Amino acid sequence: MMMSKRVIFLIYLFVLGFSAHLGTSVANAQEKTSLTIKVRAAQYPEYVRIVFTTDDFLMRNASVTLTKNKTVKIDFQPVDATAATGKERPALSFETDKGVCKSDMPIEIIKSVSLVVKGDTCFVYIPGVENIKVLRLQAPSRIVIDAHFTAAPKDTASSVPVIKPMAEQMPFKYLVIDAGHGGYDYGIRTSHFAEKDFVLAFARELSGTLAKSSKEVILTRKSDQVMSISERISLVNKKPPDILISLHVSSTKVPTIYTIPSIPERAEGSAEPLEEKTSDQRKAEMARGVADAIAKNIEKEFSIRVARATLPLTLLMRSKAPAVLIELPNPEEFSYEKKNKERLLSAIIRGLAAGTKEEKMLAPVSKPDTKPDNRTEDKTVSKPEKP
Repeated sequence: MMMSKRVIFLIYLFVLGFSAHLGTSVANAQEKTSLTIKVRAAQYPEYVRIVFTTDDFLMRNASVTLTKNKTVKIDFQPVDATAATGKERPALSFETDKGVCKSDMPIEIIKSVSLVVKGDTCFVYIPGVENIKVLRLQAPSRIVIDAHFTAAPKDTASSVPVIKPMAEQMPFKYLVIDAGHGGYDYGIRTSHFAEKDFVLAFARELSGTLAKSSKEVILTRKSDQVMSISERISLVNKKPPDILISLHVSSTKVPTIYTIPSIPERAEGSAEPLEEKTSDQRKAEMARGVADAIAKNIEKEFSIRVARATLPLTLLMRSKAPAVLIELPNPEEFSYEKKNKERLLSAIIRGLAAGTKEEKMLAPVSKPDTKPDNRTEDKTVSKPEKP
C-alpha cells in the first residue's frame, strides 16, 4: 500500500514537472515564431525616411532593393539566409501608426507614401523616388531607408501664374468634373493605387486650379462615395454646365480621350425631331473639338501618343452638355511627381481653352459641315462601359 502511494506521488511530480516544462516550451515557441515589425516614416524636403524597428536577426538578414519600377522592396526573411541559420521562420506582422498592415492591402503611412505587405516582404511606394540609402542600426535594432526623389521647385506657387492666364482664356464659365468610380467600386486597383482615389485627388486639383480663375466648378463626388451613373447624370443635367469632364485611369501609360459617336452613327432610324438632332450634333462637335485640343496639347507636352476613340457611353450620351471622358496615364507607368502633374494639368487646361471659342458656343446653329473628316486617329471601338 505504501509502495502504491509512493508510485502515485512520483507520477504526480513527474506530470507536474512535465506540464510546467511543456508550458514554458510552448510560450517560448510562440515568442520565437511571431514577431512584430514597427514601421514609421517622415517627410523631408528632398527625401522620405522609413524606419523598420525589428529583431536583430531579421535586420541582419533583410534585403533592401529599389526595383525597376521605382518601388522600395524589403524582404525580411530571404529563403537562403533563413535556411543558413537553421532557425525557424517566425510569422511577421507589420505595425504602423495607422494600424497593422493586412496582406495585399495598401496602407498610406504618410501622405503619398504607401506600404504593401506580401508575406515576409513589404513594398514601399514613393512617387518620384530616384535612389535609396540603407542603414542598419542598433539599440534598438532597426533598418533606416532614406529614399531620395527629384526635388520639387523651391517656389511651389510659381506654376499658378502660368496656368491661371490659360484658364482665364477658357470660354467656359461653369464646368462639372466627374471623378469616376467610388466606394466599393475601386476601378483599376493595384498594390500601389486605387483608381477611385487617384481620380478624385486629380479632380480636386483640376477644380482648385480652375476656381482660382473665377470658374464655377462642381465635382460629381467630393469624397469616397458610391454614386450611380443615373445620379451623376441627374446632377449634371440639373444645371447643365458648359462642359462635362469625366476622369478615369488608363490601363497603360497611353492616355485615351473618349467622346460620343457622331450623330449619323447613333441617330440612324431615330424618330427624334430634326431640331433635337441638330442640338445633339452641336454638342458632339464641341466635345470632339475640346477632346482633340486636349489630346494635341498632352502629346506636345510629353511627346507621347494620345489615343482618341468614340463610344456611346451612357454618361456622355445622356448629358445635356458637351462631354469628354479622359483616361489619364496609369500611375505605375507614368510619373506623377509634382512637376509632371502640373504639366498635365496645364495641357488639359490649354486644351479646354483652345478647343472652342466663346463665339462658336454662342453662335446660331449652322448646317452640318459636309467636308470630309480627315482625323484618322478617331475611331469607334467596342469597350466595356466606364461609369
